[in-house]
Amino acid sequence: MQPRKPIQELSYASSDEDSVNDNPSNHCPVEENFPSNKQPPTGRNNLAVELEVPSSPKKTKRRDKIKLWCCFFPRYSTEVNLAILIAFLAFVVGLIVITFLLTRISRKGQKPSTSFPSNITIGVFYYPWYTGNFQKTLREQLGQAPALGDYHSSHADVIAQHLAWSQQANIGLWIASWWGEGTLTDNIIQNSIFNHTKLGHHKIALFYETKGRIKKEDNYSTDLVMGDVQYMCQQYFDNPNYFRIQGRPVLFIYLTRMLEALGILDSVVKLMRAAPCNHQVFLIGDQAFGGPPSRKRPYQPFELLDAVANYDVYGSMTPHGYAGLQGVDKYYAQQFQWRSLAAKQNCGYVPSLSAGYNDVAVRPQMNHQPLSRRLTQDSADGSLFQAGLIQAIRLVDPNIESVLTITSFNEWFEDTQIEPVVGKSTTIPTTLTTGLEYDAYGELYLDILRNITSNLTSAFAMP
Repeated sequence: MQPRKPIQELSYASSDEDSVNDNPSNHCPVEENFPSNKQPPTGRNNLAVELEVPSSPKKTKRRDKIKLWCCFFPRYSTEVNLAILIAFLAFVVGLIVITFLLTRISRKGQKPSTSFPSNITIGVFYYPWYTGNFQKTLREQLGQAPALGDYHSSHADVIAQHLAWSQQANIGLWIASWWGEGTLTDNIIQNSIFNHTKLGHHKIALFYETKGRIKKEDNYSTDLVMGDVQYMCQQYFDNPNYFRIQGRPVLFIYLTRMLEALGILDSVVKLMRAAPCNHQVFLIGDQAFGGPPSRKRPYQPFELLDAVANYDVYGSMTPHGYAGLQGVDKYYAQQFQWRSLAAKQNCGYVPSLSAGYNDVAVRPQMNHQPLSRRLTQDSADGSLFQAGLIQAIRLVDPNIESVLTITSFNEWFEDTQIEPVVGKSTTIPTTLTTGLEYDAYGELYLDILRNITSNLTSAFAMP
């Protein structure tokens, strides 16, 4: 399926006003005193003569007005001067009104911009937590499997292939799930990924798993936060492969919107920034979920965070099942508003996209309706991802490395992964698929990424 034609953007050109020489000596006639026994001369200077013969307060006022017209337009009659001035004032008022209306339209954010960057940073949420435990994933229960089999995330050959696929798809950043010091993910990221011989110039950033560090069962205690960031600073931030924005190491934080709802986002951010560290951490919060905040007052998360993003594309995109182009457009129109509001408070923004969603295999009790990887029943597999990618690219923020994130590279439990899968396509069992088609898509999503991002100009060319 061809990429959806981008929405055409209105651009408003403005021109500089002509400079005007306001020196009154160049335009106003010099007052002259005429003997009382002589008639004033006729022609263009007769107005100047009238100024010297006031006979009443009313005439004095009229004289002052005439002098004003004369200063601006000395070559014309009083009536012509008055008409020109009225027309000029009408033009100025009209220009102000038009400028105001255009500004209001541009701020509504109903349609994302069609402009596109020359370079983008494609990041994927990466999960280094597998130990061969794929049995509960949707694809395994559908008779499909990762192309690498039931792999272990620490194995060098697995990481090498993931790096090769990332390079193939123009993915330059892994946002690696991190659950704390000494955990499986911590050990694999430090010892297996950062030390991998094929890492090259590939960048890594940590994804702070809030639910594993600020736990409900611990009454949402923040006791671990400062120590976590201090540990990251000591073990990760000085690594040349660690991802930076504006020279600062980047930390993605999961569910900052939950912390805001709990009333502890402010304290968590302060603890992170107060951690002993020789770096000023760049914090990107998982905040831009659903509809944008109110425009009537400042939004505190924009003040606390360096940038906002949205991990849960599924939760923000409706309808589920088949989203359709209307669902995609609605989601990115809301995200455009998030971006615009964040910019007004000097906060960065990171657009996100996802290939689909289905967590029925691991959370059947939640009864979440899956999000198909197809826009409509008749669309091709991957059409949702392709439409989302084109929209997301338009929203990247050039002030923060034009970062774009994908949920996810290999979160198989929620079936958001773009990592290659093998097997046979199926719609059964319907208890897991709800009748949706699940293709064994191979390297489809890597190909979509490569084809669109390798030549942004042609990908966004208007017909």
